[in-house]
Amino acid sequence: MPELVSPTSVLILWAVLGYLLGSIPFGILLSRAFGLGDLRKVGSGNIGATNVLRTGNKKAAAATLIFDGLKGAAAVLLARYFAASSSFWAVLLTDGTAFFLCVALTVLVFIRHGGNIRRLFAGTEPRIGQK
Repeated sequence: MPELVSPTSVLILWAVLGYLLGSIPFGILLSRAFGLGDLRKVGSGNIGATNVLRTGNKKAAAATLIFDGLKGAAAVLLARYFAASSSFWAVLLTDGTAFFLCVALTVLVFIRHGGNIRRLFAGTEPRIGQK
């Protein structure tokens, strides 16, 4: 394993760990385990607990919510040892190039969920219990 001595290397390590942790698709995994089919073809097509609930299986939705919450809590607990947000550390510890990475990742989150956000504002997002 390479030695992590520079702040940039540490930021990259945290980014990779956060990505890997966040990429665990509990909604898909639990939907399959409960025999609910392909979650991406139900409701909004997202893999979160709300869409799992649209399948009608409250236990699978609760498990998804709990595991996604634990995933988020794990990320926060890991990040707390790193004392603040990635953008702050990117500005403080690097020449600023990592800051742009942090901003880009934030933009990607909004792009990925833009459809849901627009449907929520328009009132057309499927309600819980609708497929």
